[in-house]
Amino acid sequence: MSQTPEFIVRWQNQDGGLTEGPLTVLWSLIDSYKVDIFEVSLSRITSDFIQFLRTSQSLSIELTSEFAVMAAHLVYLKSKALLPDPGFEEEDYDPPLPKELVDKLLEHKKFQMAGQRLAELDRLTAGMFTRETNQVLDETEVWLDVSLVDLISAFNSILEQESSNEEEELVPIYEGVSQYSVEDKMAYLQDLIQTRGEIHFMDLFENDKPEKKEIVAAFLAVLEVVKIRVCRVIQHAVFGEIKIVKV
Repeated sequence: MSQTPEFIVRWQNQDGGLTEGPLTVLWSLIDSYKVDIFEVSLSRITSDFIQFLRTSQSLSIELTSEFAVMAAHLVYLKSKALLPDPGFEEEDYDPPLPKELVDKLLEHKKFQMAGQRLAELDRLTAGMFTRETNQVLDETEVWLDVSLVDLISAFNSILEQESSNEEEELVPIYEGVSQYSVEDKMAYLQDLIQTRGEIHFMDLFENDKPEKKEIVAAFLAVLEVVKIRVCRVIQHAVFGEIKIVKV
């Protein structure tokens, strides 16, 4: 019988309680297999996921429903993959994860890694982006150093605006990762800062409607340049406009 890993990644919800999500548990299973995601057996992960669901005692009703939906979807995908194919007669064929599920998992992992970077930055900076600077600001306006919460809120607002736009053409997340690398965005950001002295977050995009993958890469680039003391982030009053300023 397959063994479900004892370690399951967890995070806090808005009420401070620990929760677990289906995609996070799937990633924990994949990590335990120590194989590339494209080599994961659909049959194995379906069995292990259902076993986890059977043995878990701490899930809320809402989360149990989410897990049940994912379990049903896995069983459906497994059944569909195992249907007889007249052109393929290998009896022991074990189908891999379907592309649609791999795309969701990779996108989920990228956002999870962004959250981990935020947590690290919060620990290193004690929640505030502050540093002495010689940058001259408009004295008629009040500008404040941005807290980590403010920066996350601004980032979330941009993502929500992007989500409200028309649905973009579906492109596998792994095809877009190299296209929008954090390193490239950091280099672009630093070039702009050296030239202008200060920029708006949206100046990091050539397109007025950037893809979510590019927004994530740009946001992580901002976190990195702040951490290495290249820039600081300021905000015009509370809930106001956010700027990135040369240190």
